Amino acid sequence: MIVTFSGWLYIILGLLGMTQLRTMYSGGERLYMLLSLAIVLAMAVGLLLRRNWARWLMLGMAFLTWTLGSLGILWAIATLLKMSFGSMRVPVLGYVGSLVVMAAFGAYIWLHIRLFLRLTSDEGRAEFRTPPTERYAVVKSTAFHIALSLIGVFISGAGPSRSNAPFRPEVAMNDRAPAVIPERTGDSEAEASRLPEPIAPPDGTELTIREYETRMAAEAADRRARLEAAQARQSVANDARAEARAEHDRKLKQLQQRLRTDRTYTSTQFEADSQRLWDELMRSEREAIGARPASAGGAATARPSDTNTDDDSGRSSSGILKCRDAAGAVSYTQGYCPAGTTLVQ
Repeated sequence: MIVTFSGWLYIILGLLGMTQLRTMYSGGERLYMLLSLAIVLAMAVGLLLRRNWARWLMLGMAFLTWTLGSLGILWAIATLLKMSFGSMRVPVLGYVGSLVVMAAFGAYIWLHIRLFLRLTSDEGRAEFRTPPTERYAVVKSTAFHIALSLIGVFISGAGPSRSNAPFRPEVAMNDRAPAVIPERTGDSEAEASRLPEPIAPPDGTELTIREYETRMAAEAADRRARLEAAQARQSVANDARAEARAEHDRKLKQLQQRLRTDRTYTSTQFEADSQRLWDELMRSEREAIGARPASAGGAATARPSDTNTDDDSGRSSSGILKCRDAAGAVSYTQGYCPAGTTLVQ
């Protein structure tokens, strides 16, 4: 009974495997799987016909199945227990699904244990008319199946790899190297926007995936180098702008000090010199960022109004202010009038 059930089971499994040959395997792997399934189907038919060569083939398969399968199910049980008592919480459906799978696999292992014991018993040897001179059938059959598995591993490893396969657009969508998208900040955005876009996948089939990935990696490295160069130039420009502003502030303070101490230095001269400093600052900033003047005639950029106030308290967003204290003394300052003084419009 157990032999007949196993024979029909392997016929069903072999036919199911045949239906997957066309979609899941190609080349040498397909040929190897076809040979393996043919052996399985022949063995199953031989079990139904009670042929001794089929018993010989089934001995090694049953032995490997129940030994390796038992180790696998023990490992699965240990993993499930570790997850249950560990920090990872397993949902109830996960437990149920795992138990169902282990139960089905356990039944499959139990079937091969019973089949192995049946085939090695005296009743099994008589049922298959095994000759009395047969020796080490289990060892020889197991070695045959191990060698057959090693051949399959060799064919899978020596076959054409994905990197040498012809380029196909649907494969490239999944296997292409991810394009590096640089972060564009500040004034480097204009420079980064001029960088070349990633190459488009070729339409032909002459380009291999490895060559395509190499081109993609080179393109990404070039984009990264261009962006780093733009960021380096932007850093130099920022440093130059900071130095120009510091120099402007220093000279403006000198003019304010001269206005306070030199009675021959009038406020009109101070205004003209302040405007000149402001124009120099704008010109320095344009040179730092590599921009051109707004007008071809080179008209100077207007400095913020000296009387640009935000409220009546004498606050100003920028510029030079004329302030008068209670005694009538006039002073010039920047930003806002000091306490005890009022702004002279």
